[in-house]
Amino acid sequence: MADWHVPEELMGRFLRAEATRGESQRIVRHLLSGCPQCFERTHRAISEIGLWSSRKAGWEEAYEEVFQRALAFATEEEQRLALERLRGWEQWSSLEPLTPQTRFTVVEADKSFHTWGFYDRLLEASRWFMRTEPVEAVEVVRLAITVAERLDPAALGEKRIADLLARAWAPICALGLISWLQDGHVIVVKHLASSHDAGAWVAASVAAKAIMWVAIGLASYLVPETARHAGQGEDPRPILLRTMGLIGALAVPMVLIYSVAAKVVLEKVMHVHGGESALPLLGAAMALLALSYLSAQFHLGLHKSRFIVALAVAGVAQPLVLIAIGAQLATLALGMFCVQAALAATMVTLALRQRPRAVATDEEAVAEEPVLTEVV
Repeated sequence: MADWHVPEELMGRFLRAEATRGESQRIVRHLLSGCPQCFERTHRAISEIGLWSSRKAGWEEAYEEVFQRALAFATEEEQRLALERLRGWEQWSSLEPLTPQTRFTVVEADKSFHTWGFYDRLLEASRWFMRTEPVEAVEVVRLAITVAERLDPAALGEKRIADLLARAWAPICALGLISWLQDGHVIVVKHLASSHDAGAWVAASVAAKAIMWVAIGLASYLVPETARHAGQGEDPRPILLRTMGLIGALAVPMVLIYSVAAKVVLEKVMHVHGGESALPLLGAAMALLALSYLSAQFHLGLHKSRFIVALAVAGVAQPLVLIAIGAQLATLALGMFCVQAALAATMVTLALRQRPRAVATDEEAVAEEPVLTEVV
């Protein structure tokens, strides 16, 4: 089930070694996924049966007790990776209050941080910061790259480390390209059009990209839900379709308003004259970019990175198309719309072609979950 969490009664039987093997393996899979909703429940169950009674200790100690019991059902390699993941949570909690430079100094000097578990925790933290503090997210990703560069090739293999590096770079590259597609055209138009038309273009683009703020908000729901459904062997694509449906429901009236009241919006709200003919097409182009943005976040939630090629091609094509068109704002907006339409069609197609991972058996899930790190 999509919203399944370990019930208190089952957790109690598991900790007392009274659960069946199938139940125990299901709990192991869930615990190895790092479910934050189960932290408090785990703490309470351990306290109630007397396995851990310190009132001052944190959830990490309680969770570690559960891991120790869960690992009885895991192989030696699974035990190592599971403990690395738990230790990564503890290590990040100690580093998070520090400044970025201090974090780098500590991590570079201390080899205990050079583990897959800490790297994985950093990427998870970066995904959270991307929704709230993008600058902090970049710093955390850079730290993850530093860790990946120091991982032991003998233990993980050079190909796996290369994949981990690509996975760390993927969010930075993707969001950087999205930002260029969203705002880079302003720089190009400034060199093509007159100063008056360039100012009108800036105002129209500001009004048009309001839909992108909605997409950013929806991504804070899309990414964790995509990762959770995929991790449980379920099809995450309906989540993407729902968020895209919301974008469409807002984009259609927005473009209609811009079509019939562009002059009012630009003169009364943005306080500029001109650009009325470009606003509807710019609004439609930004709505399409919002779909591409959600598709990119969907891919990132699945730890994919090849979609960046499509973003890069569009990032190169957009300024070239604008330069080839000339200085007419309406024609420039049409060119942008065409580029964004091609990009959105490609990104959505790539996202919807992602085959859902088959639901694994209990034994397969326990074996697969700790090593979900490859970039496909």
